[in-house]
Amino acid sequence: MVNKIKNQYNIKVGDIFYTDRRWGVHGHFIQFYQVVALEEENKIVIKEIELKVESVKEKERFKIYSVIPIKGKFKEESNFITDNNIGAIKQIEKRLDSSEDILYINIGRITYRDTNREPLTIYGYLWDGTPKEHFSDLFKYINLDKI
Repeated sequence: MVNKIKNQYNIKVGDIFYTDRRWGVHGHFIQFYQVVALEEENKIVIKEIELKVESVKEKERFKIYSVIPIKGKFKEESNFITDNNIGAIKQIEKRLDSSEDILYINIGRITYRDTNREPLTIYGYLWDGTPKEHFSDLFKYINLDKI
């Protein structure tokens, strides 16, 4: 008899979380993570997945890419997961200061060379199925495939 884990937040294998790293006026960098296993009632295993550009809009100094995840297409490398072939265990949290249920996971931290700046924590939110805007005024210097 197999003991199936049931998640207290109704998260299922195949669900997707996303990050929206905002860099001031310089852009939004979107990353997607797919749930590949349930660990406990409030823990999941995630792997980073590829994104697909649905459309591109031109703005003054940059392009806005409307992106969606490619379910099941796992990246070979991830900025926040040490070994994306294995994945990473993350605890699901629920925002208590909100009238609606907002679920999130702590993806990781970005530390700066400038030791006077506090590290930035990156959170992943349950994806609602709508395209996300991915843009930067630095895109002419960035390889979109590497993001």
